[in-house]
Amino acid sequence: MVKIAFVVYPKRVKALELADEAQQWVVDNGNESAGVFQIDRSGSHVDAKALGNLDLLVSLGGDGTMLQAVHLGVDLNVPVLGVNLGRLGYLTEIEPSGLKDALSRFFKGDYRLEQRMVLSVTNKSHKPGHNSSKLIALNEVVLEKSLPGHTVRIKVKINNKSFMDYVADGLIVCTPTGSTAYNFSARGPVISPKLKVLVLTTVAPHNMFDRSLVLEPADHIELEVAGASSASWAVDGRSMGELLREESLLITSSDTPIQLVAFEERDFQMVLKSKFTISDSTRTADMDDTGQIGDILAQKFPLREVPLDGDIMHEDGE
Repeated sequence: MVKIAFVVYPKRVKALELADEAQQWVVDNGNESAGVFQIDRSGSHVDAKALGNLDLLVSLGGDGTMLQAVHLGVDLNVPVLGVNLGRLGYLTEIEPSGLKDALSRFFKGDYRLEQRMVLSVTNKSHKPGHNSSKLIALNEVVLEKSLPGHTVRIKVKINNKSFMDYVADGLIVCTPTGSTAYNFSARGPVISPKLKVLVLTTVAPHNMFDRSLVLEPADHIELEVAGASSASWAVDGRSMGELLREESLLITSSDTPIQLVAFEERDFQMVLKSKFTISDSTRTADMDDTGQIGDILAQKFPLREVPLDGDIMHEDGE
């Protein structure tokens, strides 16, 4: 008998309906459901003790729900299957219509487990009564400015050796899985999730050196607030609070990876092309065979000659 728990985002009605239907189907097929549990985006987690011994955790929602389920999966040491009811669905494995078939295959042992590297982060705060317990991140840890219109100064140490001070909107430390999340928006490198590396990327840096660093998984990265301005930090999109001057985060790769349930071998390049709608050709639809895009634009958007008063107007008078 297989025991399964379902995790949903409570504001997705379709996710709740699908979870109720799926858990009844699981029971009807001679297996056990631990129930349907709601996780919100603020990071409220289900008590792991309430779930008991599980064989599978099923996430029904978008990538945000999947990230929350992954945190729970690491705590329970249970594999996670993602069902996409969001927009991008980069982390999820199947669509809602394929859930029953996927569960049938899981019951038969017809699946494989993908191990993904996760980060371990420790808040080295000086605040009285501070809890320095470790957190995990599948995508990234971010330390960024607290005030709009300001930068933050962050001292970076690698393996307890000073590297440099960054002045920027923020710094991202991500996993290969997270390289297509915030790191991607900050123009960091896209990395195959099968690799094990740490990536350090700046957000809107005010430094001459602004390239991403790709580091070994055994490296330790420390981010310390070095300027007068405080900094906010987040783990997988969840706000974790504020750090003051000389307070820091210690980030390493975790000893325990997350296990994601998969059914087919994923071609990383094909997933990228599908999710980011990458075309095979760099030739634009309006470009002719000679590449004279300027002539084509001139035909589509004709301009009058510049009049004596210097005003340039389009043919339609706008």
